[in-house]
Amino acid sequence: MRILKNKNGMALITVMIIFLVLTTLLGALMVLSHNNLNQSIRTKEHTTAYYTAEAGMTKVVSDFEGYLQALSQQSPTLSVSAFITAVNAYVIDNAYQQVVLQENNGEIPTADVTLTYSGIEDETYYSYVITSVGHFGRYDRTLITNYKFDYSLSGEGNGFIIDKAVMVKNVFELSGSSQVIGAPISSYQTGPGAIVMGWSTKVPAIELDPSLFDDQGNLEDTSIFNSLTNIDGKITEGGLDAVTPLDEVHEFPPIVMPTYPSKETLARLPSYTYYYSQWNNYQLVKDDGSLIKNSWMLRDVTYTIPTTSSWYYVPELIIEGQEIFKIDVGNSDKYLVVDKLNLDGHFEIIGSGTLTIYVTGNTPDTATSADRNRVTLEYTSSTPVGAIDHPEKFVVYVNELYYRSGNKKYPITISIGGSSVYHMSLMGANFNFSTGGSASIHGYVVTGGESVVIRGGSGVTTTLYYAPNAHIELSGSGYVNGAIMGESFLGSGNVRVNYDDVALRIFLLR
Repeated sequence: MRILKNKNGMALITVMIIFLVLTTLLGALMVLSHNNLNQSIRTKEHTTAYYTAEAGMTKVVSDFEGYLQALSQQSPTLSVSAFITAVNAYVIDNAYQQVVLQENNGEIPTADVTLTYSGIEDETYYSYVITSVGHFGRYDRTLITNYKFDYSLSGEGNGFIIDKAVMVKNVFELSGSSQVIGAPISSYQTGPGAIVMGWSTKVPAIELDPSLFDDQGNLEDTSIFNSLTNIDGKITEGGLDAVTPLDEVHEFPPIVMPTYPSKETLARLPSYTYYYSQWNNYQLVKDDGSLIKNSWMLRDVTYTIPTTSSWYYVPELIIEGQEIFKIDVGNSDKYLVVDKLNLDGHFEIIGSGTLTIYVTGNTPDTATSADRNRVTLEYTSSTPVGAIDHPEKFVVYVNELYYRSGNKKYPITISIGGSSVYHMSLMGANFNFSTGGSASIHGYVVTGGESVVIRGGSGVTTTLYYAPNAHIELSGSGYVNGAIMGESFLGSGNVRVNYDDVALRIFLLR
């Protein structure tokens, strides 16, 4: 038998087997490479979406911080209320933003960023939530951050900070045994007799217009005093050595009344009836949306302002009587536009939000005799009323308001008396203001009126009287714990002004 041994055929089979193995390996490598490429693309898209969200977040946070910084550096310094109002207006205008980045491999990364207010934390920090959703390729990545800040004013803040017990543009006068304690007084007046002080009166120090001093800071003309008799006893921190030049003579910031929506466009409070027994009830909110509490049967009642709107038109808001009555604003700020505001009984503002009331005004031509009582604060009990210990949470704005008496028209006068303590802040375009008894306001009284008369008062509460056009008179045993700013000042009898750190931080002054 002859056996043929031809290796060529074996070689062909081997080559084919090797080729088949290589083809299989190549295919596997191609699949693996394709999978790796897809994975790489997905990873890149996933990462790019993340960085896009981060870029959107960074831009919005940076813009927000820049706005807060610019707003905080305005001069005069914005009040807390004005600052937060401006911030919330910014948030509304910038609630949604789309951030577009540069093209990346033929695709444009984008981020949808939202900015929302989330409330007050720890009764101090204003909190805002910023959410950024980055989009790239097949992926969306979401980042969320909570941005918090605290805005407050102190003696080191920017703008018009009050560091004097009494500041006037013209004459400052003390008589009897009256005293100013805790901080200097100042006057912008440069003429003779601008500082009038009786024998037994006392102030710590006095700051005057720099033009009255030489280059070494010495007072050149003492005729600004009505008398130099007992001057060392009158100026307790060093006599004439404690009379120094003001660092600067600032214009008193003018009062700017805030605007508010037309009452015709606002919702009204829904009618509300309180049942105080099975057979008896009282309609607290009338059919026209007025809130009138004047029944002695309403005892320890809490009325909650509806949450269906932040703004309401309330034709009349009248509170009378000694019975406990609370208004709950809930956890959001509420705003009421009213024609008549009579806070003549017990009331307390509760809830974490604020209550702001705008009293509509009139003109001299439209004034009537009834307009004299459009705004009254005639509660006389010593039980505190308002936003207890938080006057910044209850603010009342009174627009220009006149009343008619005979053929003449006058600005209204708002008076408090008895032993009342109102925890609120009050601002008006032109009202005059007076106190009597031991009544006081724990908060701010800011008015463009021409007269502020304080008879009595309590040193327990802290008050700023800011009336740049007014003659301010403190008489009898009147006591102000805080600061006074006005056109001129007279303290007579046995009055005291005890300086306490205050700043123009409630109201918007420009």
